[in-house]
Amino acid sequence: MPPARTENFANLVAPGLRKVWFDVFKKAQNERDVLFNVINSDRQYEETAKVGELPSAVEKPEGTAISYVHASISALKRITQVPYGLGFRITREMYDFDLYGPMKKMSKQLAESARDRMEIVSMSILNNAFSTSYGGFVSTESLCSTTHALLAGGTASNRPATDVDFSLSALQAACDAMSGNLNEVSMPRPINPRLLVGDYRYRWAFVEQLESEYKPYTANNEINSIRDQDLKYFLSHRFTDTDQWFLMGPKEDLGLWVIISKAPTFESGDDFDTGDAKFKTYFRIAAGYDEWRGVYGSSGG
Repeated sequence: MPPARTENFANLVAPGLRKVWFDVFKKAQNERDVLFNVINSDRQYEETAKVGELPSAVEKPEGTAISYVHASISALKRITQVPYGLGFRITREMYDFDLYGPMKKMSKQLAESARDRMEIVSMSILNNAFSTSYGGFVSTESLCSTTHALLAGGTASNRPATDVDFSLSALQAACDAMSGNLNEVSMPRPINPRLLVGDYRYRWAFVEQLESEYKPYTANNEINSIRDQDLKYFLSHRFTDTDQWFLMGPKEDLGLWVIISKAPTFESGDDFDTGDAKFKTYFRIAAGYDEWRGVYGSSGG
């Protein structure tokens, strides 16, 4: 990529401009810290495994031997670091003659560039939640699936049989599904939902469903029982599918991981021969999931 030159930005070296707009708006919220477990690592990759629980005890008739079972273990889930970087270069003349400051501020834009990519990588966990190309302990299972294989046999679900748009009945079904969660040997392990997550255009529907004293859209004055769930909501600006929505349990109990092995670094220097100023950023980040429990999602109707 050629450097920024004075002939390409002639207005920035000529007096007379009243204002130059350059990224003056408020930045979007950092979403990964709200939704995922963010950890640091000094490894090229991190691996986890799931050990299956023991089943219910069985009857032991008098004089017979105890029944013994074997513990089961899942395949390993590996999350591998990916490097990212970006640079910017401007000529000495462009840097010196920039009357309004954008060229000098451009180096600070590298921080926003790095932050944006880290958010994109992090949110890929939910943006790929319905794709079987992004698996957990079972590499061919999506994060939200109707056929999660249990280690002791059988399946479990954290997704509607037919995906639906968000509604009160869909939210109630999601809460029921989390209350009916099973462990690897089909024992009940209810999960209390904590956070409802959707695209920012779900704002109005979320407020109506979670905060109405009475059931929305009816004239029967029925109480809105969802209010007793004490659910919070979070609006994302990073969803690639604006219809998808999720219900989540406590973040610390989820298997959704953002792993950073190299936080963004920023360097600058001058090219000896040309005097051009050069700026760059470099970082490494990876994101993925291993355990699906604690998340319920629908890709929309």
